[in-house]
Amino acid sequence: DNSASGRRLIEKMAAFATLQAGKTAYWLDYRCRAPEKGPLLDADVYRMCDVIRGCYQVVVMLKSTDNKLKQEWGSRMWTLPEALLAPGDRIYFCSPNPDTDLDMQSFNLTSLLKVEMTGTVWDDHLSAEEDGGPTRLLAEHFSGLLTLTRLEILSNAIAALSSRFQNNYSAFAKADVAYALMGLLHYRISKDPDDTLFQAIARLSLSNDSDRLIERMVCLFPDPHLQPQLHSQSQPKRSPFELLANPDLYHTHLWDIDPLCQIVGVADEDATILLDNCKALHIRWKDFPRMNVVRHYGFKKLFAELFVRSGAWWFLFGINLTITYAPFFAFSDGLKGETLILALELLVAGFFAVGLCLSLVGPFSVRRLYGGQVLQSAPCLVGFEGVMPLRELEPIIFGNNNGRLSYAPSATPFSYHYRDARERVGLEPSWIESSLTDQEGLKDVLGKLPRGHHLFTLVDTGSLSVCVFSAERPPTVALLCGREGGMLRAVLCSWRFGNDCLYKETVVRMQSDVYESAKAKSWLKVCLGTR
Repeated sequence: DNSASGRRLIEKMAAFATLQAGKTAYWLDYRCRAPEKGPLLDADVYRMCDVIRGCYQVVVMLKSTDNKLKQEWGSRMWTLPEALLAPGDRIYFCSPNPDTDLDMQSFNLTSLLKVEMTGTVWDDHLSAEEDGGPTRLLAEHFSGLLTLTRLEILSNAIAALSSRFQNNYSAFAKADVAYALMGLLHYRISKDPDDTLFQAIARLSLSNDSDRLIERMVCLFPDPHLQPQLHSQSQPKRSPFELLANPDLYHTHLWDIDPLCQIVGVADEDATILLDNCKALHIRWKDFPRMNVVRHYGFKKLFAELFVRSGAWWFLFGINLTITYAPFFAFSDGLKGETLILALELLVAGFFAVGLCLSLVGPFSVRRLYGGQVLQSAPCLVGFEGVMPLRELEPIIFGNNNGRLSYAPSATPFSYHYRDARERVGLEPSWIESSLTDQEGLKDVLGKLPRGHHLFTLVDTGSLSVCVFSAERPPTVALLCGREGGMLRAVLCSWRFGNDCLYKETVVRMQSDVYESAKAKSWLKVCLGTR
């Protein structure tokens, strides 16, 4: 109530709570801030959390003890940091007693534990957790019951504030989540009315961050179904920061990722950052290049090479003997001449016989020479739209099917559940193996894709691995931005010529040895949103 009588009542309640606490002074927000909108009022609002940090007790003034009023107060975005920073583990509520005379006003002063408020006052409507979600974790941390890392505090605070922002979108500016978040952090940023929500949180994170939050966020792969492509006036477009408190599709949290690149700035476009010192690999979509491979070389391959190389030599040497000595022996008379001709015929026949035998085993020798285990292959990423069984794909690359290719274990969510039970080996999904004869499994997978997504296959000729992913557009480059779970996090991006920007399409996991074959790039503009 902003009326004069309402404010007098609030001041009486504040005085009552102050005397109950045994103190001689109180601080009221509307009495201690600039009266008009402007930079001074903004500075006063942002310093309220500093006042709360140094106070003795926080008391919330309500019209009555009805819990609906407490819930209405708890649903506001700006009240959450103030309540979390309140000293101790509880919040006090003061309300007038309706049974007393207005001239002899008395008040009710009650308190609630912060942890208790997560079940009765606070609610994260965007969280699927039954125990209160991020607000519950924050309440336990600021009550001293749980110790969160800085990454956990920041990610859960963004999620909790975003929930209240979505619930009261029309009442807030687009970047108010970042300005409300400033109260929980050490360093602050100046307010910029042109900032989007992503830009404000990114600038705030870069100012306070020594844990490289944005670098880790680039590597996360949230569920594309949770990111609507369009937004209305009643529901704003969701920022990538809002999903930081939840694990991604690889069951990985933000703090599980070790970043391998550096964020050097925030671009003018929404949800766009500048990456530096990031290794990248080009993705080829035209055709498969000729493979240069290194195979195991043993005695069997040595004999196979001798057979292949010497077969023609035996034929040529037999012909050479015939041409060279036949004219001399043909003019020899008597028994000696006949003996020499017979010996020459036997010798030439022997050379031809050996050459014929080597020619007959030639195909087996060639298979032995150019088959077998591949120890090393020329690194290259090749992509194509759709899927193809390995028995059909490998002959296109190598000319025959010899079991060289395999699916990378846990490379994408499509192959996450197709792994050998005893070895770290990926198995071909059943719906891909039977796609040539039975289309039902493939149609079922296509029906579950996010709106606008298509299936693509990526072949890594260096590690001889295959993975399947979905994206809106075919990516042209793989950015190796992080490492997690013994594998690299590769952010696959498409390129838009108009603004010279890379757009994040999906995230796949690759083997660690791929990192050595990639080239470092500087100052890449990457958009984390869709086109």
